Amino acid sequence: RIGLSMAEMLKLDDVLRRFALGQDGPLATRLKAAHACGLSGTVSMWNGEAFVPTTVIPPDQSGSLPPGRTELAAVTQGVDLMRRGRFKEAEAALLGAVSTDVSRIDVWFHIIVCILHRGNDDGFALHLLDAIISEHPDPGVAGIGRAYAMFLERKPGSARTLIEELERTTLPDHLWNILCELQIRMSWADHNLAKAQTHLARLEQKAADHPAAVYWKHRLNSRVN
Repeated sequence: RIGLSMAEMLKLDDVLRRFALGQDGPLATRLKAAHACGLSGTVSMWNGEAFVPTTVIPPDQSGSLPPGRTELAAVTQGVDLMRRGRFKEAEAALLGAVSTDVSRIDVWFHIIVCILHRGNDDGFALHLLDAIISEHPDPGVAGIGRAYAMFLERKPGSARTLIEELERTTLPDHLWNILCELQIRMSWADHNLAKAQTHLARLEQKAADHPAAVYWKHRLNSRVN
């Protein structure tokens, strides 16, 4: 915007606003455009299939976080909210984080988990998974994305087969944690609490403070006791 006249800046804001609220381009890119033109609050944005309510948090309007937050602070807030089961608020914070760095694959999976916990928009979750599968070069990331998609598409057998294949590979810790969360979720969906507890114990051994470990420990303990 440096060197632009007021009229040119207004025209740029209008272009960004139209792009953000239109149907072209990845959601993450349109969220960045929404931030750049000052959109905030809940707006109707295209998710690849339909216009859905989407929370936009500009980087300088962070709610309970101090002004001038960084992407790391937004992720930290989102993860903490996930641990406490506040998934709607967590999703909003994490969407703000990926709008400044779309490469954070762990954050995208956190967002998908938030959507699944809220239980009202599997279509949006599948859209994000499809983008991960088609755009990410890492076969481990794409594989976990496909396993999540199979679970959402009610194909648990195919999901388990793929998970078994992934477990025979060497996944970095952040992807292994995501895979373990999916196994807990699938066991919970099958009402197999013992198996869910087993997967939870595996996750706790590697990452006891992972949001999935904290949340599922509380939920499983409340169900068992």
